[in-house]
Amino acid sequence: MAGPTKDKQTAAQKATRFDGEKSNRNVKGNSKVRINKSKLRELADKLLERQGIALELIDKSLNSKPVDPDAVASAKWVIASINSVIKSASAEELGSFNARLKGKREDEIEEQTPSEIAKELKPRLSLVYVDPSDEEDEE
Repeated sequence: MAGPTKDKQTAAQKATRFDGEKSNRNVKGNSKVRINKSKLRELADKLLERQGIALELIDKSLNSKPVDPDAVASAKWVIASINSVIKSASAEELGSFNARLKGKREDEIEEQTPSEIAKELKPRLSLVYVDPSDEEDEE
């Protein structure tokens, strides 16, 4: 009698590793492109969590149910702020990414060319030979 046989794996299980858990491998091949997350993303995530509550309050208000006016004002602010915070976070991330891509930042001073540096500096060495006997005669 043959030993215990393994169950046949499905195509989905063969495509994954570690007993059905999906692989963490980057299949797109763009591992060198990273975008640093903006700190505004945390605020955007918190606002998105509260979006459902805000929409419920606005719906109640539109259906003429009694709702606290301050709560409705806060709900309107949450809905209006989501878009602007996400746009700001995206712009900040894109600016940071482009700055890294170019290798420069706005606050960095541009490098001087060697000719500009030479104009500012006094020469340390003189390449003209002065005969010591000529110096004594002058004094």
